[in-house]
Amino acid sequence: MASDVDDSVAVGVIGAGFIAQVAHLPALASIAGCRIAALADNRLELLDQVAKRYAIPRRFNDYREMLASPDIDAVLVVMPRRAQSAVTRDVLGKGLPALTEKPMAYTSAVANELVQLAKANDVTLAVGYPRAYDCGVGLFRTLLESEKAEGELGELLHVRVADFCGAYTVPMPPHTRGTKPRPFRYSEDPAAPMFLEPKLHQAYDYTINVMSHDLNLVRSLFGDPLEAITFRVRPGGVQHAVLAAAAVDVELSVGPASLGVWDQRIDVYFRKGCLSLVLDSSLARQSCGVVVRRHSGGEEERLMPPIAKRKFAFDLQAEAFIESVRCGVPFCPDGEMAAKDIATIENLWRIASVAS
Repeated sequence: MASDVDDSVAVGVIGAGFIAQVAHLPALASIAGCRIAALADNRLELLDQVAKRYAIPRRFNDYREMLASPDIDAVLVVMPRRAQSAVTRDVLGKGLPALTEKPMAYTSAVANELVQLAKANDVTLAVGYPRAYDCGVGLFRTLLESEKAEGELGELLHVRVADFCGAYTVPMPPHTRGTKPRPFRYSEDPAAPMFLEPKLHQAYDYTINVMSHDLNLVRSLFGDPLEAITFRVRPGGVQHAVLAAAAVDVELSVGPASLGVWDQRIDVYFRKGCLSLVLDSSLARQSCGVVVRRHSGGEEERLMPPIAKRKFAFDLQAEAFIESVRCGVPFCPDGEMAAKDIATIENLWRIASVAS
């Protein structure tokens, strides 16, 4: 630890923008064994306002100066997506554990480089997919494993995932928006694999930014391998993939429809029924996933964790990261899992059919 007197984990945060303010900083500030020791952002006005709100004692307009500080135990990286991997590389290179917002990289080559760097320095590389810590997702995982093991609903047939969420659909918590452009930008790694034509980079960005959430969740529920079978990209941003898991095919569709409600769900079909997970907005603090269990006789059950056991997914994710730093407990999803997601996305784009 950074201090012989204070044994709390001292976290440095790189990035003072929207997601840092509405999700990560409140989560870290709520943990008894954690203190936010420093904040870095090159937008000085925003840096000062956010640091004051969270009583962060040290401020840096260049994150590299913060990384040279001896009193940082771990780092949260919340940068613009295309700068994430380059900044995370610097953090890991200093031998510091990192929790990075997704995507941790845009290509599997860079993702694997970060995984190896974390291993070489024997530090945690955690990737921010908060759905892994949603209480409703935890209940769904438990019930899904029970159904697969006990067979009450019969043979597992098919999985369908739909994610058509064009907006967060919840009132935004108080936050400060920067009013001035960044005075300088940090270096960025490639924004797409070399085999992909530049005209497809924007659509690839959507896959990495949106579909990766669903893909990561599918991988956590059904494991490896996930083999890319078909991938279709339509005008307007709709993307549809079919993947083969170990025992079942998975249909995965995403699109930017703004419906006024969050519309993300997983339907797992069995011979005698269906187990579904219906998700609320990732920023809905008081909500969690709802499990719907349907039987062949027409009965339907709606299941949720008890209110006393529900907690905001970002809070649980932050707690897991601090526990990993403090005690060496494995964090999931880690860099290796996220690197597999990126490799799967690259494989989808290798076989992509793009509608004009």
